[in-house]
Amino acid sequence: MKKLIAILVIALLAMPALCAKEMVLGKFTDEKGQTKPIKWTVLSESKGTALLLCKDSLGRKQYNEISQKTSWEESTVCKYLNGEFLKKCFTKAERQKILKKEGIKVRLLTVKEAEKYLKKDKTCFNIFDKDKRPVWWWLKDSGVDEIHAAFVEPEGTINKDGFGVATAHPELRPVIAVKTK
Repeated sequence: MKKLIAILVIALLAMPALCAKEMVLGKFTDEKGQTKPIKWTVLSESKGTALLLCKDSLGRKQYNEISQKTSWEESTVCKYLNGEFLKKCFTKAERQKILKKEGIKVRLLTVKEAEKYLKKDKTCFNIFDKDKRPVWWWLKDSGVDEIHAAFVEPEGTINKDGFGVATAHPELRPVIAVKTK
């Protein structure tokens, strides 16, 4: 048994860390008023750009303030991320590094992207609350209908049915694409 444990430990140490590459860009003021650098996990890199997922939660946020049919572009969270969040958390020079996709600079992961990256290692993408408990986090796509939005469950499972858009439980983990050169 000891030999098996030793072999497993050696194998785990020899494996490359799938989510080890990180980048710092921007600063965020949390609910306690503390300003901290925003750490990003590099999901992919190609031709001078990188796709980044916020490493930690930026707090709980409703996908939409009102429980009604809503698209991503019309949602409260999209407006927040591309308005107040973008202006307050990034300098002008940092904002210039962030690339637009479909007219939007800051977004959430899509279900398809979450499936792609979570397939590699679900534990890389877990986030925790202040009591060190894993938490849910929003995805960009609608859930079972347009009054629900998909999310990632605490253990890393993608829930495509979704929570109601006005639910305040899921955490916010934005995604940005940036110029690296």
